[in-house]
Amino acid sequence: MNLFPQVLPQLASAPAELALPAGDLLDLIDADGRLLWANGAQLAALGYADDALHGRPLEQIYTPASAAWVRAQLARPVVAAPAPAAELCLRGRDGRELRVLASALPRRGTRADLTLSKRPLGDLAERLARLEADNRLLKQIADAGNEAHWCIEFASPVDLSLPLDDIVSQVFSHPSYWRLCNLAMSRLYGLPHHLDMSAQPVRTYWPRSPENEAFVRQIIAAGYSIDGALSVDTRHDGQRIRVENDVRADVEDGFLVRLWGNCRPLDAPSGLPR
Repeated sequence: MNLFPQVLPQLASAPAELALPAGDLLDLIDADGRLLWANGAQLAALGYADDALHGRPLEQIYTPASAAWVRAQLARPVVAAPAPAAELCLRGRDGRELRVLASALPRRGTRADLTLSKRPLGDLAERLARLEADNRLLKQIADAGNEAHWCIEFASPVDLSLPLDDIVSQVFSHPSYWRLCNLAMSRLYGLPHHLDMSAQPVRTYWPRSPENEAFVRQIIAAGYSIDGALSVDTRHDGQRIRVENDVRADVEDGFLVRLWGNCRPLDAPSGLPR
């Protein structure tokens, strides 16, 4: 059963290429963010009767972060191409949340109304929820430890079939980022409390240098599993420190994807000259 018959002619006139698979959740939202229409699948999924949402603000059924995304789409020019699909969260009448993959359908002519098509994530949502819970738990465990933990991931994996010098060069030249840094890592490198080390450039704290090139060569010679390897790193204030590392690696199909491990300082922050 459809809600708000007065808007059906607008949807019925949509081009054939916008035909949606049965079971998709569909609604129409006006320029002010009010719900004009929802199809039967969406009403049933959220537990609402046919006329319960007409004229209600979209925040009635979209969680705050999702509502912000929808309003951002409403603010886009009508002629602009739709934004990429996004994961959103709907809230049912009983307060239960429903995770969906949402797409904004192209708007026609000068109409400011926004049509959203949503596919429930189903079992995938449960898997994501478990993974998110596991990730939060593991982060709490890592942050509670006194030893610094780190992981460097390469946005462009390093080709291990190359000559040694080229592998070492790629380790430092390929884009990389901190996949994980715990609180002890931030303390070791002297970051202010308001900074997240994971958001900082890797080279700021682990620069390319003869010492660190030798460090990478040690890792390679040991088959990407080594304890007590020395690197010379840079604290947030610019002071150099010697660091002892236990290092492991993830290698996939002949490419180095990430380096990870634990580290311990061998010097006080002023132990090496700048």
